[in-house]
Amino acid sequence: MELTSFTKTLLITIFVFHKGCGYWTDWWMYSGFSGPSHWSLNKDWRLCSEGKLQSPINISAESLLFDPGLKHIVVKGNKVSGKLTNLGNDVTFFIRGTHSVTISLGPLPYVYKLSQIKFHFGRKEGMGTEHTIDGKRFDAEVHLMAYNSDLFNNYTIAERAPRGLTIISLFVKATRDTTHTEISKITSVLHNIQFRGNTTVIEELSIQNILPENLQYMTYDGSVTQPGCYETVTWILLNRPVFMGKHQLNALRTLRRDTPENPQAFMFDNIRPTQSLHRRTVRTNIDTNIKCPIRREIRYKVNKSVIKH
Repeated sequence: MELTSFTKTLLITIFVFHKGCGYWTDWWMYSGFSGPSHWSLNKDWRLCSEGKLQSPINISAESLLFDPGLKHIVVKGNKVSGKLTNLGNDVTFFIRGTHSVTISLGPLPYVYKLSQIKFHFGRKEGMGTEHTIDGKRFDAEVHLMAYNSDLFNNYTIAERAPRGLTIISLFVKATRDTTHTEISKITSVLHNIQFRGNTTVIEELSIQNILPENLQYMTYDGSVTQPGCYETVTWILLNRPVFMGKHQLNALRTLRRDTPENPQAFMFDNIRPTQSLHRRTVRTNIDTNIKCPIRREIRYKVNKSVIKH
């Protein structure tokens, strides 16, 4: 029997109030009656439905604005250690220890410290990214999430503050004959975190080896793509995709979003639908030798060539 909108809302309200306010974090998902269209039932997550700077977005290659004033990105530091955790709705690598990686310049007015890495992926190839290019998706999207360390002491405080976060987005293309050596440090231990709440340690993950050599990018002001959808993110979407093996992507698809008591609930399709651009501009430092220094007719050549269905 299909539930009405009223019934869905009633069930959500009964569940949350029965469990208590802290259970909002356990309640939300990417589909069903606790999916994105209902996140804003929590009054603290109203931005999810009312915000004008929401992410992810569809990027139209024809409307990209070339900005010659955009600087190159500087990524300092390399190897980090931490805990890889199954959070149910995603798998996240939480960075710890004294070694740090910082991100600066580009569109950023401050220095940002890398705090965590999240993975988004679909059940099939070509449906795994949150951001889209001319309506098309890649196979997966990796988010390198950093907080403004010039102004804030940690990620939790920064995520609610203006200019608090930056996220470098990597589009992933999976191929049959490829193995991404650095990402294998993650995919090779996924059997240890099959269910929600499981965690495992990873030592000396090289961020420089995860990033592509070419750091040309697109950038816009947006939000985090999970509740509470805080509009505090400077997004940096790299122009070049990274390549990993299909067997590595399949390893991610084995992860469950619940406990062993509910093993049928898989994590894949952890993707928020694209949001309205409203009046925002997506800028790029990709110079295609157009004489006019600022013009909207910029072609997204590299990524359009690798998105094939």
